[in-house]
Amino acid sequence: MGMGEVAATGTVIEVDPPHKLVMTWSPVWHDEPETTLTYEIKEYPGGASCFTLTHVLTGAPDTAKDVRGGGDAGAGGGGWPWVLSSLKTLLETDRVASTDTASPPRTTSGRRCRVRPRTANRQTGGMAHFEIHIDSPLTAPDAWARILNLRAHSVVIPLTTVTGETLDAAGLAPGSRFNARTGLGPLGFDDPMVFDEVEQPSETARGYARIRKEGSLVRGDIELTVTPAAIGSVVVWSQRIDVRYVPAFADPVTALVARAAYGTTVKKLLARA
Repeated sequence: MGMGEVAATGTVIEVDPPHKLVMTWSPVWHDEPETTLTYEIKEYPGGASCFTLTHVLTGAPDTAKDVRGGGDAGAGGGGWPWVLSSLKTLLETDRVASTDTASPPRTTSGRRCRVRPRTANRQTGGMAHFEIHIDSPLTAPDAWARILNLRAHSVVIPLTTVTGETLDAAGLAPGSRFNARTGLGPLGFDDPMVFDEVEQPSETARGYARIRKEGSLVRGDIELTVTPAAIGSVVVWSQRIDVRYVPAFADPVTALVARAAYGTTVKKLLARA
């Protein structure tokens, strides 16, 4: 659209998972100094967390105008208010703020960031990624059974009901499908998923499952590994997530916020008797 192959550049300069990420960001269409983005997440008792975005725009008034928002979100003019609103909606309702126009520019992954203009919908590559590691006192079969007790998901995830032919961990197999519907009454969002791989654990062997999201708004996959340990087990939840209408330059934020939310959910599932 007249801005060349690369629309913006930046460099990750500090990472403290899952609490802090600092990076520079500079759009090439403005001849201004690099700006600095700081993403911070603070966890509070009771499973709540606070996300703070700080964008230092010293000497960059045109960039400041762009990210302030107020323009056409579909054309990339929504700024940070649109990005943060979409993330908030996703976490609270499992739905994203929608727009009838094309997605804003997205980024490729890596330590050196490049934002490339795109007009088509985002594809499944280049998703945000995060991992959750938990040392559990439960045996591997017990931890597995609690995390994949899909009925319990309806209890620990607000405003969400999980349905499917098989909802107990022991009966899950490749091809098992379920749906997580979030919302009130007719106003809701379906998040259909399917198990592509399932290896049930034992007292001495790990359990592994790969779950693929098939929805139109939230896509990606989840890999769950539960490994026996000397005391209890080790749980690893690895997830790739792609949220329609959220630009990929915000993928680091998506990963940080999603990690906090899913981490709380997994801990609640493990704590249920």
